[in-house]
Amino acid sequence: MTITQLISEIETIAQAQAGLNGLIYGEPFEINNQRNKDYPLLFIDRNVRIEGMNMKTRQRVYQLKLSFFDRYPRPEEMATASQTKQRDLEVLAEQFLFEFKARYKANGFPWKIENEEKVAGNWQYRKHQDRLIELTYTLQIRCQGECLAGTFNYPTL
Repeated sequence: MTITQLISEIETIAQAQAGLNGLIYGEPFEINNQRNKDYPLLFIDRNVRIEGMNMKTRQRVYQLKLSFFDRYPRPEEMATASQTKQRDLEVLAEQFLFEFKARYKANGFPWKIENEEKVAGNWQYRKHQDRLIELTYTLQIRCQGECLAGTFNYPTL
């Protein structure tokens, strides 16, 4: 499975989830630069890291950062406790992650979340143009690679 196929599957799930209204795949600064955003949204950091590649099994482990954002403007901040806002976004994120896990188990997709029993998230509040609440998960996803031996033509001596 390639990184393109993995991101495509994440996009498919995000578009099917009723509570998510937007999706951005890009650089972290783009969350503030894009004008047409509907919240809550899923942000996929395109700075993907390859944690390791097993040359024997042709498996690789991608490290992906998935961030769930929602608006938390000043009037709402005054009327709604931050714990309530966190709970709502946490439920949305967990629904996404459980669906992601369910799809690879049910459909036999060639990936697996590493340490799926200990997936950890991190809360942040961003006070830029959009006052935002953010929940970020860093996932390590093991994929079966598609790389086969290449064709090499060496000059004869």
